[in-house]
Amino acid sequence: MRIIKTLAILIVIFILSTFAAFFFYSDYLAMVVFFFKLFNNNNIFILGMGLFFAPLTFVISFGLFCVLLSLLIYRQKTGRIRTIIFTTLLFFAVTMAICFVDSKTRIMDCIGCKGDEKRVYIADINYNAYFITSLLAALVPAGIKAILRTHNRQVVTAS
Repeated sequence: MRIIKTLAILIVIFILSTFAAFFFYSDYLAMVVFFFKLFNNNNIFILGMGLFFAPLTFVISFGLFCVLLSLLIYRQKTGRIRTIIFTTLLFFAVTMAICFVDSKTRIMDCIGCKGDEKRVYIADINYNAYFITSLLAALVPAGIKAILRTHNRQVVTAS
């Protein structure tokens, strides 16, 4: 009965998070464009901005991220909020780092740009890869913490 309840909660978390991902996809795109411009003193011009529909990989990856994070913090007795905050901050930090590296390489690749301006079509920026990489990197510390907690529990019971 407990497993059924846990599975039902995880399914609800997945459905709600995938639903939420549809709404913040355009905000994530805007954030990436902002970082591209910020790191290059507005020397990158993004062409082709418009209304976008969230791709399936974006939506499903966020749903799986929320389910995995829920599973990782489920057995924690303390520090759940701290883990969620740290994971969120790490997600944004990794997204910023990826945008920094990618935008700088695009500027360096620009040989014949007028006045150091680089024009980039929005379709050339791989938002989904940025998003999925950031989600995976944000889960690593929580995953390591859960593995260590499980390992320490097994060592204590074996003694």
